[in-house]
Amino acid sequence: MEFTSIFYSSSFSIYSIIIVTITILAFRFFVQYSKTKYKKNYQNLPPGPSPIPILGNLHLMKLPVHRTLYKLSQKYGPVFSLRFGSRFVTVVTSSSVVEKCFTKRDVVLANRPKFLAGKHVGYNYANIVNAPYGDYWRNLRRISALEIFSTTRINKFQSIRKDEVHQLLKKLSRDSLRGGSAAAKVELRPLLTELTFNDILRMVSGKRFHGGDDGGEASTFWELMAEVMDASQTSNPVDFLPILKWINYSGYEKKLIRLGQRTDKFLQNLIEEHRRKVEENDSQSKNTMIDHLLSLQESQPEYYTDQMIKGLVLVLFVAGTDTSAVTLEWAMAELLNRPDILKKARAELDGEIGNTRLIDESDLPKLRYLQSIIFETLRLYPVTPLLLPHTPSEDCMIGGYDVPRDTIVFVNAWAIHRDPTLWDDPTRFDPERFVNGPEDLAQKILTFGLGRRACPGSGLAHRTLGLTLGSLIQCFDWERVCEKEIDMSEVIPPAFVRHLNERIPKDVILEDNAGRQWHCRLEEAEGGQLAITNGWKSFAIQQSLETGDFLTFKFNNTNSLFTVNIFGRNGCIKEGKSDVIRVKKEKETEEEHTSGIPDPAREKKYSEIVLRRTNKSGKRKTRKNGAYAVPKNPYFVTTIGSKYFVYVSGYVVKLNSIELNTDMTLHDEKGKKWPVKVAWGKDDRVNISKGWVDFYNDHNLNLVISKSASSLICV
Repeated sequence: MEFTSIFYSSSFSIYSIIIVTITILAFRFFVQYSKTKYKKNYQNLPPGPSPIPILGNLHLMKLPVHRTLYKLSQKYGPVFSLRFGSRFVTVVTSSSVVEKCFTKRDVVLANRPKFLAGKHVGYNYANIVNAPYGDYWRNLRRISALEIFSTTRINKFQSIRKDEVHQLLKKLSRDSLRGGSAAAKVELRPLLTELTFNDILRMVSGKRFHGGDDGGEASTFWELMAEVMDASQTSNPVDFLPILKWINYSGYEKKLIRLGQRTDKFLQNLIEEHRRKVEENDSQSKNTMIDHLLSLQESQPEYYTDQMIKGLVLVLFVAGTDTSAVTLEWAMAELLNRPDILKKARAELDGEIGNTRLIDESDLPKLRYLQSIIFETLRLYPVTPLLLPHTPSEDCMIGGYDVPRDTIVFVNAWAIHRDPTLWDDPTRFDPERFVNGPEDLAQKILTFGLGRRACPGSGLAHRTLGLTLGSLIQCFDWERVCEKEIDMSEVIPPAFVRHLNERIPKDVILEDNAGRQWHCRLEEAEGGQLAITNGWKSFAIQQSLETGDFLTFKFNNTNSLFTVNIFGRNGCIKEGKSDVIRVKKEKETEEEHTSGIPDPAREKKYSEIVLRRTNKSGKRKTRKNGAYAVPKNPYFVTTIGSKYFVYVSGYVVKLNSIELNTDMTLHDEKGKKWPVKVAWGKDDRVNISKGWVDFYNDHNLNLVISKSASSLICV
């Protein structure tokens, strides 16, 4: 036995030495090969920071990446190079260089680098975004330009866009009426996402999922698209370090394969559904993009394959939903910070259209100031700060430097849009620059790309943005929820952060500077925010939180600290309620830490309900944001309380510590009783589903429900 142990020990040592030796030799060969390849053949590579072994310059990439690359450009110049693992990268932050690259060298730079997401989710690089430049891509581009994004096709779906905007206006009108004579606080982000999502979905398939029909199918489809958007808009270390693929790092490739299979199944079912409706001569399945492409498939099946149709549909969903919604949110946030601009835009609408009808798409060309607001929003807040990467099909020159074939080329649109040599006072939101400046100034906006690979859907996007923003300005008076300006700094959704940083621990102890501790479970909640789904109640009591307050968490991965800001019902930060809390990993435990809360067994699940919407079956309904930067904006953030108001014939019941789906009896001082059940109602609002009619008739009063320390319901 001892001999065997010694044998295995010795073997392990020898084996380890062999592995280390091979690794060192391989690394030295790799370094020597790189020097030979990039120094001997390319004497004039762009400057850049020195790479470290294996990682290259990946360790320098801090979020937001476009700001990190901008800082590097300040040191190394407008064209510089990096190493991302085994891949050579060139970053361009000069408008003049970009213009030359995508005019004279347009064909050379018309290729895309290959990432795993494009292989497994993008139909093996066969969609219009990821396909290599050539005859197949040119055919896809022709189909997109003529059959999807032509003026004729866009005009055909004008009624859909108009109807979705009217749906938005109706919802906002109902919200504003509930506020009575006072202004009503609204959350625009989910409403804008719903609008843009349904715009695309109805044009493509004739369905209205999000916020509309087919609840189960809608939930499945939205969750699937959220995963696809997340996979499409982020990269993974596996894309730059091939060795990680061999060891199945974090199961990334397997996850992509499963996601691709699920996506393909859903899209194929969508196509088959339209085929059946055509065979049944169903009049409801007419004039959608899928129907149009299927009709073309009958005459040219070699071009219009099912895979090609599915690829086009997938790109429409990924590129056409969150992008427009986020741009609209940035625009509204800036208008709330600049009432003078908002007033001028309203005056233009009143002068050109009047108050007898709503704005229409045909009005957009004459609304120059409104268009300038949109251009200025796209300039300051491009939804893709780094344009989709290009890769040269042969060796070329960029900005006077040698750039080898297959280099990943990034264009930092965010930096170019804030270049002081190109724009006066570049960080100021000033639509006047497009009104009084040169007519071609808008052409310097890079949001939709340049050259042959530019986005063909820019015309559709401008119509959606113009009609929606114009309608919001025309129909409602807007103001901030507090005097303090909205914080316009960027927030990267946690779903994106976790691809580049360490995963946030789930079971943790939150400890403040006074030594107080809260045992909590941290999870991603609706909208990509971080939620405390266990232990939040004692935390709320210690911090003197009230119904309607909400918290924002900013995680600093370098020192494992959360910065917690607490906002009041009015959306203003509560002075003195900002703290830094340390995070400690905790083992799984069943213990409930709810000190100060009566009857913890009864309220065991309420913490999850407050920070997460739940449908009637008890299943959580979560939604991820895409990997786009959004304003750090309390005006649009869901509060703890406001989504859980009980609407009783126009009156509001606020829930503090009542578990939903709970039977209870309301008592008055005279002993009269009203049995009620608190449950989920329409549109995910809380509702008193029985007994409320009698209670309302007997009292006809505003009602506030809370729970006292004696476990009694106080009305």
